[in-house]
Parts: sequence; structure tokens; C-alpha cells
Amino acid sequence: MAILATTAFDYKPLDAEREIRLLRVQTLAVGAAEGEKSDGQLITSTLLHASLDSCPPYMALSYVWGDAKTRLPISVNGSVVSITQNLHEALSSLRKSEMGMGEEVLTLWVDALCINQSDDAEKAAQVQLMRRIYREAMRVIIWLGPENGESTAAIHQLRDIGARFQKLKQSPIYGLRIPSFLQDIAAKPGPELRSVWHLFRGRPYWRRVWVIQEAVLARHATVWCGRYSIDWNILLQALRALHLAQSLRRAEAAETAALLIIADVNQDIAHFRVCAEKFQESGGQGMGLMEMLWWTLKAEIQATDPRDRVYGLLGLVEEGDRVRIPVDYSAATTLDNVLFTVTRALLQKHGPEILCYCTPSLLSESLPSWVVNWTAQKKVRLWTTRIGGAWTGYRAFAASKESRWDDSPVSSVSLEEPALRLTGVIVDTVSNTGSQFNTSSQASDYIQACRSWFLEVERLLSDAVLDPGVRKDRLANLWRLPIADKRLDGGRAELDDLGPHHYGLLIGTISHETVPTKQEGDKMKKENERVLNETYEYRRRWYLYERRPFVTGDGRPGLALADTRPGDQICVLNGASVPFVIRPNSKGEFRLVGEAYIYGLMDGEALERDASLQSILLV
Repeated sequence: MAILATTAFDYKPLDAEREIRLLRVQTLAVGAAEGEKSDGQLITSTLLHASLDSCPPYMALSYVWGDAKTRLPISVNGSVVSITQNLHEALSSLRKSEMGMGEEVLTLWVDALCINQSDDAEKAAQVQLMRRIYREAMRVIIWLGPENGESTAAIHQLRDIGARFQKLKQSPIYGLRIPSFLQDIAAKPGPELRSVWHLFRGRPYWRRVWVIQEAVLARHATVWCGRYSIDWNILLQALRALHLAQSLRRAEAAETAALLIIADVNQDIAHFRVCAEKFQESGGQGMGLMEMLWWTLKAEIQATDPRDRVYGLLGLVEEGDRVRIPVDYSAATTLDNVLFTVTRALLQKHGPEILCYCTPSLLSESLPSWVVNWTAQKKVRLWTTRIGGAWTGYRAFAASKESRWDDSPVSSVSLEEPALRLTGVIVDTVSNTGSQFNTSSQASDYIQACRSWFLEVERLLSDAVLDPGVRKDRLANLWRLPIADKRLDGGRAELDDLGPHHYGLLIGTISHETVPTKQEGDKMKKENERVLNETYEYRRRWYLYERRPFVTGDGRPGLALADTRPGDQICVLNGASVPFVIRPNSKGEFRLVGEAYIYGLMDGEALERDASLQSILLV
């Protein structure tokens, strides 16, 4: 759903609890004169009220509005109403017998026309019904826009991959045949898969927040791009196959053009695939709000109204979480109100682990530092590599051991009284910080940048006053810092991890203080390529981006958000799996800076030293 104004139209009030409007559109079989082109004919339609409890069969349209400035007319109940060009193209195509399923009159639910967009109360009420609207439609029509040569080729490719994969999964020897099937996908010529990349990257549909639930909630859905279509379930099978094909990269040193394209497609579309799988696994009950937010934060999701980054997901959220978030489009409910309400609800359910998602620099000044901005556009890497904050119930760390937290202070906080009182222990102070690592792996000086960053961290640790045995241990374990001591699946790094070897390769890479000769340059290039290939699995796990290294007053190396600075304090909160960096003010309060990985503080060590718990007031 999109929230934009249409031209004036006399809407009759709806019964907010169960009533919707349906749009009945005449198809060309009825409305077009013999030989008349559809382009020149005004689309004729009528709006009627219907109760969801006794609704006639209808199809729901899932689409994006497109440019609001480019509008075309249609007739609704005898009045001329202007709609966006993309919606006009969708309705024009629906009138054709193939897409309109041969009906003389199509009964549709279309948000732009079936909701009074100028009535905030009605919009809020209809959002609450969205789950039923799309779930109870006999079919959802997903409209990507007009076709072109590449979109047609992409749909043919996806049909083929999806249908073959679906058939393959029904085979009794599925496990034996799947590797060769995935190899075939990975071996496809780059240009052959480029059309698939354009279908997802070049179509705005996949980046709008509302369409996620519209597609996933559908009992039956068809994706249309101009005259060509693919069944939604076949598309999901194709996406699953592409996801599995990408895993081949782990076993191969070379990145084929196809694998690079597949990786891009998977990144763009993962939230659709995963949300569909999770919703199905839940038996239609829905996902947890935290899980839903996490997957969509990974994607470049857009919304005209930033509040819809939350509201637009509620149809896929389990009822227990959904009822905690009231939908309100009135001016009194600002984005700050929504962010505060969501964070408070998640804190009550998940505890201080939610604070791992805080990035205070992305908040407005009116919000407390412990609120999470679930709508901010930022680098995907930051959200896919949180050190703590696991919503799956599995935690790699136990910084607060078995300590429990008291959620009673959460219910009493408000935007007017936002101070959040938590219990924990302050264990150390940030003594010195290092540089952020921002070099792209595609940069020509990438290997040298890695080496320089590692050497800087070693210097930071060398400057700390430490017992020789302690210093040796911490230097020997610096390889854990870039990966926050975690495996790719989120578990703890193993003792036999290849990390130390890969760290040694990167820090020992050939370096030249002067311009190398051609022979030296060729040798260095070949060596760098070898190191990049050999350390690929290690570098995939890095948590470096948008973070900086630091050393505490007790000489512990750590990794935290880039805003961390000397003088900040380290605390462990009851119920949290990781330590946090906090910044004191003159009033005895603290602003949250963010989560941290700190060697020697991830397994409850802070609570093993007779540390006295104290009240920590976050503002």
C-alpha cells in the first residue's frame, strides 16, 4: 500500500471494523468498440462497499504507485479521477482477457482507489484489515510494470529454474542431483543472468515496504510484467535455487560472472524469500516483530511515509506483537512516537539485547539514545553483522552470564519521561581508539589497508601497560577482533578456526615502501590474489565496517561503533549477551553509544570478580 493523495472524490464512510471498498472494472470484452484500441478508451469502473465477512470473490492488486506527478484519468462512479501512470497501466492490462482471467467485469481491491487517502482514520483502520484483504483475495496480481526485452528473458529464465527446481525436489534422489543442477546455474553465461538482475534491481516494486506483505499473504499470486507472467510460488522456487547456487562460492576460488550476479540478486530479494518461508513455517500465524524488522532492515526498503517501515509489515507479524503497535496516521503520531513505541515493546519482550541495534547517531535529538531507528537507510553490512541482538534465541556470548533483568522500568518510560533505568556493572573505560576500516575489497590498495589496520591495532595493544604473559595472550588472539570471535552462522569461533592463519597471511602480505618494479608489481599482484582467495571465508565474517577498534584501560582490545571515543565507559547490563559502550554526562546519566566486542569480557568475566551491580540511567 502507498499513502498518497488522489483527486477529490466523494467517498462514503466505511464500517471501520470489517468493511472495505471494491473496484469493479469493465474489461475490453464489454467496454471496447470493435477495433478500438485500449489506449484511447477511458477505463470505466464503479466502487462498492463490501463486508469481509460476506465478500464477493475479488482479486487484490499489488503494485507501486510510481511518479505521483504523472497521472491519467479513469471513470469511477461516473466521475473522472486521476491515478498514477503505473496504476493506469496495470488496470489497462487487467482489462485484457489473459490477465483479467476472461471476466467481463473484474472485481478488484486497489489501495489508491478503495481507501480514502485523505482520511487518516480510515487509512489506519484499513491497514489493520490489510492482512485479511490480501489473505482472502482469490488471487493477488503482482504488477511489475510494462515489459521490455530483458524482463521477458528474465521471466523465461526464472520459470525454467523454478519449475526444474520444484520438480527436482520431488525426486527420490534429490540430494544426488542437486549439486549438478546448482552447478548448471552457476555456469550460466553472465549476460544470460543479467536480465534476472535487471528484473529485480531495475524494478521499484521490490524496494517498497507494503508489497512484502501483499505478496507473502496471498493464497495464490501471479507476477506480471507486461504480457508475461510467472506464478509466485515458481518464482520463490527459483529464488531458493539461486540462493543455494550462491553457496557454491564457498567451495570455489573463482567468482564466475554468474555467481556475482546471483549474489546481487540474492541480496536484493532475500527479504521476500525469507519472509515467505517463515510465514509458511508459522502456519500463517506470522513472524515475530523483531524478526520481521531484522530481515527488512537488511534490504533497501523504501516508504513514502517513514512510519510505514513499521506499519507496512504488521500484516506479517504474529498477533501478540501486532497488538502492541497501534496504527495512527494522525499528525500527533510522529515517526519519533512510532520508533519509541516499537523499541519499548521489543525491550519488554526481548530485554536489553534489543539495544544491540541502537545507532544513536541516526536518531533525532528528541529521542533518547536507547531507541532504535528501524527506518534509517544505512549500509546493509552493519545490520547483517550485529555482534549481539540475536532474535532467534541462540546467543554466541554470555557477557552477563545467567543474570536476569527486570522489565518493570520499561513500562513506565515515555517520550516525556524517557530515562530508562537498567541494572548492570561498569567494568572498564575506553583508553584509546583506532581508525575505521572503510576500504572496499575492490580497491587496488585493499590488502595494504588490511595490513595497516591490523598493525595499528597491534600498536594500540602494545602501548597498554600489561603483564608480559597477558600481552602475549591478547596479541595471539587479535585474529578474533575483526570477526568478533564468531563464525559465519553466528556461533562462536572454534579453537581450530583458520582465523589465525588467515590473519597471519593478511598482516604478512608483501609491502613496498617505494614504487615497485614491474617484476615486483607482478609478483605482488599474484600474491595478493592468492591471499584474497585463501582468506575469503575469514573476511566474509568481518565486523569492521562502520566500527573502530579500541583498547580499554585494562588493556583489553575491542571493537565498537565508530562513534566510540576515549573516556567512554564499558558496561555489562543484566540480561544482555554483549557489553555496551556508554557515555557519561554531568548529571550522572549515560548516553548509549552501542554494542561492543571486547576480548575477555564476553563470557561473564565482569560478574565473576565480585562486581557490585549498580543502577545505570540511559537517556
